[in-house]
Amino acid sequence: MIVYRYRLLLTIRGKPVGVAVETPKKELLIQLGDELMEFEEDAPTLELIPHYVETIATKKEYKHLELDYCGRIMKIPEKEFVSLDHLMKHGDAY
Repeated sequence: MIVYRYRLLLTIRGKPVGVAVETPKKELLIQLGDELMEFEEDAPTLELIPHYVETIATKKEYKHLELDYCGRIMKIPEKEFVSLDHLMKHGDAY
């Protein structure tokens, strides 16, 4: 079964403000608010995302999101993947 792995990016209150997704091709996509970041070659793994969250949270352009931490690594089957936005809003249901 082909799966997408992902982690929700959360505020201190547990509200999702982003999502980091590892595609089946091992590419990394991060949606933070309305901004999409794509990494193809040399993409960090989901296991390293907590370190990136610490750095991103201090950047002026993301402070308004109040990003604090990321959730555990979860999986969703490829056939159930709809979009990054949908996953950010409903990702804790999978």
